[in-house]
This record gives sequence, structure tokens and C-alpha cells, in this order.
Amino acid sequence: MLRKRFNLPLTHTLPDADALDIPSIARELPTTQKKVFRFFFVIFCTTLLLIVLGINKKFLVEIPTYGGSFTEGVVGRPGFINPVIALSRTDADLAQLIYSGLFRPLPDGSLALDLASKYTVSDDGITYTVTLSDNAYFHDGAPVTADDVIFTIGKIKDPLLKSPLRASWDGVAIEKIDDKTIAFTLAQAYAIFLENLTVGIVPKHIWENFTAEDFMNSTYNGSPIGSGPYKIKNIKRNRSGAAEYYDLAAFKDFILGEPYIDTVRVVFFPDEESLLRAHENGDIDTVGGIPPLWASAESRKKLTNSFPLARIFAVFLNQNEAQIFTHTEVREALEKAVDRQKIIAEVLGGYGHEIKGPIPNGIIENDLLMTPVDKEGAKQILIDRGWKLNENGVFEKETKGKKEALAFSLSTANVPELKKVAEMVKKDWEDIGARVELITFDAGDLNQEVIRPRKYHALLFGEVVGRNPDLYAFWHSSQRLDPGLNVAQYANITADKLLEKTRNIEDRMERLLAYKELGAEMEKDIPAIFLYSPHYIYIQPKTIQNIIPFSLTNNADRFITIHTWFIRTDTVWKIFAD
Repeated sequence: MLRKRFNLPLTHTLPDADALDIPSIARELPTTQKKVFRFFFVIFCTTLLLIVLGINKKFLVEIPTYGGSFTEGVVGRPGFINPVIALSRTDADLAQLIYSGLFRPLPDGSLALDLASKYTVSDDGITYTVTLSDNAYFHDGAPVTADDVIFTIGKIKDPLLKSPLRASWDGVAIEKIDDKTIAFTLAQAYAIFLENLTVGIVPKHIWENFTAEDFMNSTYNGSPIGSGPYKIKNIKRNRSGAAEYYDLAAFKDFILGEPYIDTVRVVFFPDEESLLRAHENGDIDTVGGIPPLWASAESRKKLTNSFPLARIFAVFLNQNEAQIFTHTEVREALEKAVDRQKIIAEVLGGYGHEIKGPIPNGIIENDLLMTPVDKEGAKQILIDRGWKLNENGVFEKETKGKKEALAFSLSTANVPELKKVAEMVKKDWEDIGARVELITFDAGDLNQEVIRPRKYHALLFGEVVGRNPDLYAFWHSSQRLDPGLNVAQYANITADKLLEKTRNIEDRMERLLAYKELGAEMEKDIPAIFLYSPHYIYIQPKTIQNIIPFSLTNNADRFITIHTWFIRTDTVWKIFAD
């Protein structure tokens, strides 16, 4: 059969398989057989190629690789790119990119080692001993040492510098054990002390010879050297010397690994309008903290990421200034009348969550049942307790021979979002028979003339509770007076004990469960009408991958995981991906 197929003489000796020259044999075939041969040969090769490609595809995976760049737009020019004295959002954004701390927050709310390689805590929870990594370096190549850490904290505690972080370090003693080891001793146990150690570390060898005044005026505040994921590559200034943009390059020796994205350009704009116009024109790629309603329209064209913010907004009821709030039924009716979903839809563009208690939903799932808006039910609560509508449609009640009207003032900051929320809350309450006077203040005046002296009836205000919250200052009875932050003047023995207990619970989940107990206790008292927790809105191109939304304490926290963001990818076999 084989001799006939290849037209070989019967006396010809069949060659060895290794000696077969298929192209030569094919040439010796008749024309028809050549066509048949070529057809099956093509089928064979194609099938083989598809099999190989299929196997290859099955074992290939896409992985991030190095390269790419993007441009971020922010409002305001930098002044103090220094974690010790950073005040503005722009300063904080750049400080987050350029500096790193002993620990770095993770999206799940826990902390990871950053410049630190290990740490121990004494049995009494008073002393924290931290060892620095041998691979921790500043952008100029100098190693990060214990002296740098001690110097940084010393500057934070310096009253002449007025660091916004100073209060967090009151009563904390620092001791150098050796060049790579530091001991922090607290006045009393504080379970979330490690949060303090996320502050960026400044290099002592750069800053040590500056007086307090020179420290504030140093050019290093504009051209900083840190140990974070990005270092300054170039600064573009205008004719007056003001920075127009910063080009930041990936720091190859960043202790958590070289960032994937090579370059980040941060461009500065004088106001929000020009920032948004630049984005619409395609001059910048990413922009954060944008107005919710603008984001709703823009999200149809770009990818919108929504980060829950670790803060709450509520109306705090000051029973010391407004006797009307001492009536339980009044507080119950006011809570029942507020349409939180409408506020979130119309003011926040849907970028927020309604809340029932003092912890945002982004930090812990809150199983407290929301009070559904029910204005008729709110009215009935008052009627059942003896309140009657007067000729002006305002509820009144006679107590001890004296008429008392459901009337009070609502104070807030004169900013568009809060003013709009206050107007909506005022209308909800007037719909059930309250008379509400809305008073707005400039932010500085609100703090100094209203909040600090506690001169308000009801206060619409926001509180930054943090991704790993400590609610003691906000709700413990000892914090009712300034500088405490218990603006509701709340006093409850059970709540006080829970707040004291949480400060000594090291396990984060156990501590959050204790806060759920606190929320249940406060639900009985209604010291505030909790409204919502907003989101931070971040517009990005789809080319930037691995931006995972998580709860932010401040806007700059969006860059906590920037070293894991990537633009370019490659495909490799799975065995090489690990």
C-alpha cells in the first residue's frame, strides 16, 4: 500500500522514517495527489497550531508590568508638602505620595508594616517597641534610622510649629534603643496607637539645622525628600515661581516594592471650575473629590470610583441650649420625619449611605434598622404625647402651666452641600409642625463662635471618625466642653463605659462590635439625628487598573495603594506569575 501511494518501484527499499524527506516526496507525487497531500498537510499544521495556541492560552495569565503614566488634577497649589505641618488637601495628597510611615493602612482597615519590619507591645499595652527595616531608604539614598523617627515626632510635638497632629502625641515618650529600634511609651493604654505611626517620616539629615521659623519657610517644603512610593522628578513653575505641576517618578527602592506606574503628574488649578473644564478637555486623566451631580453626568463617559468616607453627618441636638429637645417624643418625631434617601439622591447624587448611628457603613455593616421616613407617624407621636397644632400650624404643649412651642434654630456652615441639606431637613421638620430658623456661618466663625462655646440649638455638622475609629472624644460625657468634640452634650453612663472599654481593645473587629453596642444604646437616647456618610468620588480612565475603593479617612488616603495600581500588562505562563 505504501509503495503504491508514493509510486515507488516494488523492488525499492523503504527508507527509514528518519530519512523520509516529505517535501521531496511531495514533489514526486502526481498533480492530483499533490493537491490532496497539500490539503491534508495544511489541515494538520493548522490543527497542530490551534492545539498549541489553546494549550498556551490555557496556561497564560495577564499580570501587571512596569510603565505608563497619568495626570491628576487638584485644586490649590502646594505650600507645605511635609507630614509634620501639611494642612491643605493638595499638601496632604503630595505628602501621601512622597512620604511613608512606620505602618501603612490597608483597605480592610488593618495596618501593614511599612518602614517598620516588626513590633512588640508590652503586656500592659503601654510600651510599643518598633524595629525599622534594613531596606528602608529615603529618596536621596540615606537609610531611615531611629533618629529620623524621633526627630519627626519631636517636630510634631513642637508647640512652635503648631502641627495639626500634635494632640495625638500628647503624653507619648520616645526612646532610642539602637539605630533601628524605637520604644514609644504611653501615659495609658490606647489600643489604636499604631494609627499614629502611619505619619510620614522626614529625614533628620535634611531638616535638623532649621529653627522653627526656618522649618516653616524652608524650600524643602516645596521640594521634599521622603521614602514613599514616588519621588520628585521635575517641578514646572510659572514666571512668579508658583508651581504649575509636579512630575513624580516611581521610587525603585520603595520598601513595599517599586510602583508599576512610572510617572504621575500632579497639576494644580485655582478653582474647581477650571479643574473640571481641564478634565472635560482631556488635559488631565484623573480627578477626585468632584461634585456628585457632575460625577453622575461624567460617569457616562469615564470610570467613576466611589470611596466611602470615614465620616458622618448628623444634626446634633443641644439639650442644654434648647429645652425642647429634652422631650423624648420630640427627638423621636424629628428622627422619623427626615427623608435621608432624598438628601442622598438630590444633594449627593446617590454617592452616600444613610446612617443610623455614629459609625459609617463603610467601616462596619450596621445592623441597626433605619427609621423609615413617616411624617404622619411623626405627627402622631407628638399628638399621642399631648402636643397640639396652633393656628400657625406649629405644635405646642402646655407643661406646668406654660406653653412650649416646637421651635428651635438649626445652625450649619455656609457651604453649598450643607446649606442644601439643612434646607431639606428644615422643610421635613416644618412639614410635621415645627418652626425652624436656619442660621449659616462661615466655617471659621462656626467653629469659634458657635461650636466651641456650644451656642446652638441644633447643629448640622460632620465628624471625621477615621477608618479605625476612636469615638471617645465625640461621645464621652467628659468631652462635652471644648476642646472635647461631644457637640451633642451627650451623657450616658453605659455609653461612657463602652467608650472607655473600646480604647483598650486591641482586636479591631472586637472593638467595632463594641461600637455596635454603643450604637444600640444611643438609638434609645437619640442625642443626634444621624443622616448620612458621604463618598469620595474619583474619576479615572479605564486604563488605570487595580484602584480598589475602600473607606478613606481623608482625601489623600486614595493614594495608599498607588504602588499596586498599573496601566500596562503582560501575559506569562501561570508558573512564572507567582
